[in-house]
Amino acid sequence: MENKIDGLEDLRDLITNELNISRDNVPSIGKEMSLDASILFLFLTPEKSDPETKGIISLRNDSFVCKSLREQMSRMSIPEKDVLVWNLYGAYGIKKFTKKIEMDWLRVLNTLVKSMDNLKVIVGCGGVVWKSFYNLRSDRQIFLLPNPELSARNLADGDQMARFDHTWDNIKKIVVARQPVVLREVIAGTQNKLKDSIESIDTDKLKNIAGNVEKKFKNTIEEVEKSDLPDQLLKAKNEFKSFWRDTWSPKSPSDKDKK
Repeated sequence: MENKIDGLEDLRDLITNELNISRDNVPSIGKEMSLDASILFLFLTPEKSDPETKGIISLRNDSFVCKSLREQMSRMSIPEKDVLVWNLYGAYGIKKFTKKIEMDWLRVLNTLVKSMDNLKVIVGCGGVVWKSFYNLRSDRQIFLLPNPELSARNLADGDQMARFDHTWDNIKKIVVARQPVVLREVIAGTQNKLKDSIESIDTDKLKNIAGNVEKKFKNTIEEVEKSDLPDQLLKAKNEFKSFWRDTWSPKSPSDKDKK
């Protein structure tokens, strides 16, 4: 079963033929997704990834799950074509999750993974999916990330939402790090921003600010000079005055040599 498939419609044929499941129970996959994706989001069943049971797994579905994914993709600037959503158990109506059933579906998953040449990250949504990764096989390096099940109840919890955000932060880091050209662009962009920031500094303005600060300190010292102070405060004032003058007064080369 673990030969490659050529397209996502072939995945439906594989499930129908190999697992003897009615094609009507196997969801189709949105045209916006393909085997070229670098990120695979894996849910437990179609009821989880397609809670409205429309019969199609699509990032464009108007469900809480899909909206949550789209929001994160937008936040991370990850295009649709880079994400594929699928399920560990890829048919509607599966109620029993015996070891044999799990291994049958894992063979399907291994075929899917083998067919995704650009795959970098697999995200397991929920504990059952995450544990199944123990039996996932691949002859190349693929990062496996855990993620809470996507539901309004789960993501209303601050800790779970933080985990979801953290997962996407890691996805972005992995995908960028695995694309040298993109990584170079990110570095170059950062360098340019830093250069622009430095060039935008008004040196004359900085000098004026420094001059104003010095003037205010001198005025403060002069005000203190006019005051009657206890001996301890007078000593502290004189030490501060000496420190200020040593710091701000221009020094000749001979002064520097004496230190």
